[in-house]
Amino acid sequence: MREGWKISGGRPDRRQLAAALDGVVESYGPDRIVMFGSAARGEMTAWSDVDLLLVHDAEDVPAGSPGPEGRGGEGPPMDILEVTQELLAAHRDNGNRVYGVAVREGLVLYDGGRSFAYGEKTAGETLPRETEDERMVRRFRYQARDATDWLLDAEEKLELARRSKGLSPKHEYENAQASAERALKAMIIAHGETIEGTHELAELAAAVQRLGERLPAVAAVGVLERLSGYGKGGGYMGHHDPRETAADRAAYVPAASALCELAARRVPEILRSRVPAGKVVDGEK
Repeated sequence: MREGWKISGGRPDRRQLAAALDGVVESYGPDRIVMFGSAARGEMTAWSDVDLLLVHDAEDVPAGSPGPEGRGGEGPPMDILEVTQELLAAHRDNGNRVYGVAVREGLVLYDGGRSFAYGEKTAGETLPRETEDERMVRRFRYQARDATDWLLDAEEKLELARRSKGLSPKHEYENAQASAERALKAMIIAHGETIEGTHELAELAAAVQRLGERLPAVAAVGVLERLSGYGKGGGYMGHHDPRETAADRAAYVPAASALCELAARRVPEILRSRVPAGKVVDGEK
């Protein structure tokens, strides 16, 4: 068994963490190390990993970096994510990505060869300052890209659902759920909102409607509530809900398709309506 972390005040033991960081620096060569997650919040338990963000000043993350430290090896478990300083700065307040979370709650443990005590320096303090106009344009850019990425993923999942029809009901319904979820989240992000950490389609649909969107009739609440079960694992031919009927299952792909069509139309429209006034953003004004 791997040795676990010694925990004090909801955070890893300082000496133990310092010893672990020596190996991380040697293996990865980061310019900065940021601890985030439960360890940074002081909520760590015996079952927690230590989440570390390794920041590189280079334009690209070095190729050939080892896998996550402590996974399948000796020592306490750590989850490691590498990122460039440029990408971290771009997503510093993006609540839809882990980078924004890391900046908001992260504590710098190592920076340019110097180690820091907990709380002495935060991740946000390592990022360049920006004007309000710069912040507005940056936020719009990442929201536009994220919304587009979610939409493309929704369309890919829908195609997988259609290909699975008649061959694998399990994959058909799981991909329909994933497609509907991503289509709804694409619209939420396009509006400049943060997506909730949920797979519940009815909750996401309600959030979209609060933003003024009208959802297609085939994506009724009852359909979305039943389809949500396939986003939690184990959903197969009514396994997650014994009341599910063949007619219920027949409605899943049409619901996902209608949501994808809506998102494909609305996401570009929403983004065009939100281009910062007087600003040129990725070729648009």
